[in-house]
Amino acid sequence: MVLETRIRCRLTGLRLKGHEGLAPREEGPSSLRLICKATVQHASRRLGGAEAERGWPPTTSESKTKRRVDDPSVFLDYNGTREIVWRAFGRLPGLRDIDLAHANWHEFTTSTITSKILQVVRDNHDKGRCGGHYRFVVDLDVEVALVFSEPKALLRYCSEEVMQTLEDSATGEPCGICLDGLASCNRTPPLNLPCGHAFHSNCIAKWFFKGTACPLCRHDLRGLVAAPWATGPC
Repeated sequence: MVLETRIRCRLTGLRLKGHEGLAPREEGPSSLRLICKATVQHASRRLGGAEAERGWPPTTSESKTKRRVDDPSVFLDYNGTREIVWRAFGRLPGLRDIDLAHANWHEFTTSTITSKILQVVRDNHDKGRCGGHYRFVVDLDVEVALVFSEPKALLRYCSEEVMQTLEDSATGEPCGICLDGLASCNRTPPLNLPCGHAFHSNCIAKWFFKGTACPLCRHDLRGLVAAPWATGPC
């Protein structure tokens, strides 16, 4: 993906509201309340493998969400508890526009919250303190980095704007990087750069992370794509 999402989350507190960690004391609906302090940063990864650079200034917001749980026994089940936690995350206003896919979590996942909730509930259950409600309050610090990948964006740009079909390309020519034929059935389809030189798409994709120009004619490829938050040429 052109825009990479990296999420780091730190659990700063987990408590039972009104119980001080003890057993439930009254009947009623259980709940999970998330209080999230989220910081979102924007950056760009340059052609040639340069370090990611900051774009817009970081933004910090605090948001809350509360999810009602009518059957407190669900907190005794790992998968059931984890589902509640994930659904609560999805309702946090501060993370509404963030891709929360599992692959984007670089540090901490909801499994930590789930495990701690299970520990509290099972401890109460084992001591015969069950049948009431659990009102969990969870405090979190979340850091989100949205990194615009210029190499991947340039690959997409070439695919959509200047790629030619096999019939229109000089398919008898070799790839300028691996030297295999462009029409080889064991390789990815050819992709033409704006300068007209063709390469296998997987070969030139790797090159974009190493260089900033066509590997044959040195035509400068910078400035063709830019992050939404860029204020000048890439």
